[in-house]
Amino acid sequence: MAHIVDTLPDTPTRERDKLAGNHIVIKFQDTLYVALAHLEKKSIPFKAGDQISIGEIVGKVGMSGNTDFYHLHIHIQDRPIYDIDNGTAYPFRFKEFKRKRFILWQKVKNEYLLSNDVIKI
Repeated sequence: MAHIVDTLPDTPTRERDKLAGNHIVIKFQDTLYVALAHLEKKSIPFKAGDQISIGEIVGKVGMSGNTDFYHLHIHIQDRPIYDIDNGTAYPFRFKEFKRKRFILWQKVKNEYLLSNDVIKI
């Protein structure tokens, strides 16, 4: 676990330093991190430095940060903190998932997520 913010209210904000809202940044390779943002206040059961195992719940979807509705923002980055101004983001690919584009759900395999994709795993 690299970085956690878990104290912001579950209400939208446009403050530049709080855009991700409550979030967690998890190191999964030497130089790569996954960032999960817009989580519910006090829902992250870890602290920085903890180890996370596959299948563990890392938080609850909320509405903190720069958002108008409940959702999970997820991306891969090269920084141990959430930094949209200076970090590099990388494509995110799932082995298998259901994706909704427009009005149709479709089962897809080994594809990258696109901005604003709605998915079920």
